[in-house]
Amino acid sequence: MRLIPIFTITIVFLVSCEDLTRVPEIQEAPTMKIINSPEGTFFRADDLENAEISFSLYSVDLSNISRVQIFAELYDNEVDSIIYDRAEVLTFIPAEFNSDGFLNDINITMRDLSAAFNLQYIDDFTPGDVLTFYNVVTTSDGRIYPDSAMRRVNTDNNGLNIDNTGFYPGTTSSFSPGFNAFIACPTDPELWEGKYKAKLIDADCWTFDCTQTVEAEITANFNSLEPFKYYTTTHDAGYWTGFDPTVGIRPANFYDICGTPILQPVATGYGDHVGIANGSYRDNNTGNIFLKWCNFFNPVCATTRFTPITD
Repeated sequence: MRLIPIFTITIVFLVSCEDLTRVPEIQEAPTMKIINSPEGTFFRADDLENAEISFSLYSVDLSNISRVQIFAELYDNEVDSIIYDRAEVLTFIPAEFNSDGFLNDINITMRDLSAAFNLQYIDDFTPGDVLTFYNVVTTSDGRIYPDSAMRRVNTDNNGLNIDNTGFYPGTTSSFSPGFNAFIACPTDPELWEGKYKAKLIDADCWTFDCTQTVEAEITANFNSLEPFKYYTTTHDAGYWTGFDPTVGIRPANFYDICGTPILQPVATGYGDHVGIANGSYRDNNTGNIFLKWCNFFNPVCATTRFTPITD
């Protein structure tokens, strides 16, 4: 029998790389850092006419930057709301930076902010108000960093080119999204620092035992950019320990805003405790401190009274 050879033919298809999914071209992002100092991060409430803050800007490379804009947003402490949306306060171009990439000693006054928000009177600003400043950089080819910061300024810009740009979480090693500046007063640590007995009053106790008294210590937070910031070893006198002993005694920070202690948000595992200005104060006669807070998740509200330990 004659064998007929069988040939196997292999066909190789060559596909051009151009037919595959294209890899986006990597674009160079701008660098722009904000440098703050403790002396220039709050507006003096007792001299609003001359109140100002100061900071510096720094970039490693200005060659791909067209402009830098500083926007501001006003949170009104009295109405507990943002009442003036973002407004442009300052604009800079690369030529204004020095040869080392710095633009030093930038000042923003209350008059600058009055003009930006179209306010007739400087007295419209009050102690406890918070100014949030946003750093927005436009590159030479028209890209905006971070686009998320511009969404409420320019609703057509919906990109996200810096991760987690929900303000402070958007801070990277090469880009500062902005900072907060309070309208506040110089503070006297001698009025606040010391050891106290902390006890809840006016509390929504439910079935909890709110009668406990906890020892607390208050110290000034001198390493903070806010020179009116204080630390307390407990802010709620162990409120949640009546429900869950593992929660423990929760420390916290609070601000002395012209004599009014305002608790900064504290995570508890059962919703954040948020400071309430109305009802918080220091009794100058007794030295007692009354710190009001609410947990809007549950909801729960209470006031913690700190009584100085004198012995």
